[in-house]
Amino acid sequence: MAFLECHTLIDRYKVGIIRSPGHMGIEGNEMADELADAGAKEGRMDNDRSAEPTISGIGTTARALANATTPTGGDEDILDFRRHTASGNSDMP
Repeated sequence: MAFLECHTLIDRYKVGIIRSPGHMGIEGNEMADELADAGAKEGRMDNDRSAEPTISGIGTTARALANATTPTGGDEDILDFRRHTASGNSDMP
């Protein structure tokens, strides 16, 4: 949404970009680039939590599995799962 609003304003006020330098003279950018390159080459670190599952991702996976394994599409099971987890129960039924 913000992207579209930005483009609307750019068109309305005839904004243009004349020059967009990379990171000339900005302190720390070269080091940031080097660290990013090193991280990309080394791969995921053991203490990196960015690839851990999220509640949203678990729900998406559960729906996909339910739809693939039940003739009704599995919506009832997903709703039961949501009710169970929303109530604060940590044990699966």
